[in-house]
Amino acid sequence: MKIIRYREAEEKKYPSDQAKGVVGRVVVADGEVAAISFIPGFGNILIINNYSGFHTVYAHLSDILVSRSDKVRKGEVIAHSGESIDGSLLHFEIWKEKDKLNPESWLAKRN
Repeated sequence: MKIIRYREAEEKKYPSDQAKGVVGRVVVADGEVAAISFIPGFGNILIINNYSGFHTVYAHLSDILVSRSDKVRKGEVIAHSGESIDGSLLHFEIWKEKDKLNPESWLAKRN
């Protein structure tokens, strides 16, 4: 699995972390499904209101397993990542109000 890190994304003007080879997507924090839509260039997109002004955005999804207004819990599988030429791909962002945050500080460290 290849992950384009936030710092690299900023240098190359990528909009967020993009994970390749990831199939099931899990919620990083409790929240409520705020929107489900399709955006050209991002495909199926899911936005979760994680309360206190935080929102998480998941895009390039093939299957979305939740509905608008559903309550979701940290660790719950909410969708499956879509496919690109290089394999599975996920576009992921975290926002606090109108500021995009570094998603690396929110994601669990794996050994």
